[in-house]
Amino acid sequence: MEKILKLNSNEEAIALYGSLDENLRYAEKQFHVRISARNYRLKISGNKSDVEDAQRFFLGRLKDLREGGPLVGPKKSDSGQETEPVSNRALNQPLIESKNTAK
Repeated sequence: MEKILKLNSNEEAIALYGSLDENLRYAEKQFHVRISARNYRLKISGNKSDVEDAQRFFLGRLKDLREGGPLVGPKKSDSGQETEPVSNRALNQPLIESKNTAK
């Protein structure tokens, strides 16, 4: 299964993806999906339940970002493991458009 999230700008993509794309790497590892980010589009591929979980993760962060709240992404515990989110910069944008394509 594949889902595509359409972003509004390069600034929004940078904020959502995180420093050095840490949020993309976190989602791939946490939800066992493959993520491709190009031209303001975030493509999430994998099995249906994993893709839906990853999509919810990004939609929640994108909603926070667009409403002007803090954007959250992964942080590392004392042992170096990625755990709960950390703050990132926020932007005000309208809600996203989601596209679902089946493979």
